[in-house]
Amino acid sequence: MPAATTRRTGTRRPAEPKVKTTSVVGWFKQYLTVNESAKTDGRRADELKGRIKGALPTIGEKDEKGNFWFDLPSAIEHETVDSKGNKKVLQYTTLKAERRLSPATPTPDPEKAEDVLRAKGLWLTKEQEKAIRDLQTAVPNATITVEVDVNAFASLYYKDVLTEEEYEDTLVEQTETFAFIPSES
Repeated sequence: MPAATTRRTGTRRPAEPKVKTTSVVGWFKQYLTVNESAKTDGRRADELKGRIKGALPTIGEKDEKGNFWFDLPSAIEHETVDSKGNKKVLQYTTLKAERRLSPATPTPDPEKAEDVLRAKGLWLTKEQEKAIRDLQTAVPNATITVEVDVNAFASLYYKDVLTEEEYEDTLVEQTETFAFIPSES
């Protein structure tokens, strides 16, 4: 059956399809379910990744850089879809806990620096904090972060806005963390 058309100055153009209320309601219900599943699945994925990272130093082999490697007994295949919608089969053969070090020189801890800035009245104003809360309410799935720029924080010490004690109380020594990296064959 041909599409409905409208007549304007001699040209024919298909009429825009009408969206049904029931479609929007159904889409919204699906969205809520999928969104909740994504949150739950994300938490579970983070938990499993943490378990694997914690186990690799025990069962893996340490290399000269401090990384831990674990060869899987056999390749594990996983089917995925790329950004263009093409199916792809990945084969994982090795798991790695990659050692990462923070900067060698002591640097301000962002959380401690935020506490100092709040105490000195140099953090966000009440209006700015309200604007951020309003934005989070308006766009609930958006990730909104406000972070301390540790270099800018350090500059406050050199400009005599912070005392030596306030600055030094925020410093943290070099720390070691591990990233989980599965390797394909």
